Amino acid sequence: MDENACLISTSYFPSIYYFWLIGKHSTVWIEACENFQKQTFRNRTYILTANGIERLTVPVRRANSKQSIAEVEIDNSVRWYAQHWRALQSAYGKAPFFLYFRDWIHDILFKKHTFLLELNQDILTTCLHQIWKTSITIQFTTNYQKTAIPSLQDYRQAIESVQFFKQIEYPQCFGNKFVPHLSVLDLLFCIGNLPFDKFGGKIE
Repeated sequence: MDENACLISTSYFPSIYYFWLIGKHSTVWIEACENFQKQTFRNRTYILTANGIERLTVPVRRANSKQSIAEVEIDNSVRWYAQHWRALQSAYGKAPFFLYFRDWIHDILFKKHTFLLELNQDILTTCLHQIWKTSITIQFTTNYQKTAIPSLQDYRQAIESVQFFKQIEYPQCFGNKFVPHLSVLDLLFCIGNLPFDKFGGKIE
């Protein structure tokens, strides 16, 4: 196994902190065997709108805490993807880089993925390989281990501790005070694909 590897939970349009963490590694292992956890970044993200922070949540079908994340199905009957796209257009339509990235994001949303893990995989692959053009390898776990092997940096719980991350400040579309810990989409649309090592650093 690659010694410069990390293990992290899946996430829907992850935070800037998420990408800062995995950007330190040449291989990222996505935890595909954990049980689904409600009210987490696995199926939600946050953007900045004219009315403040808005949460975007991917609806899932009959998901519970005893169900593997790989088995969680998306409820596409409610056209959540169209609602998310309208929210992004409203929030970032006039942002400097919206036109540059919009087609990638639109295509991902309207593919109507069946499973949450597939949707998040598409997002991560597009961001890492098409937008940032990194050579980071994405792998998926095949069994659940409560304690990761020593060669893996375990970030599975880290993404829920985003408030401890001190990130860079940049011009946003709304408000006079910088709002941190949003989806990476906020950064992409506002200032473009800044290198991972410029995102900031974690407060110890």
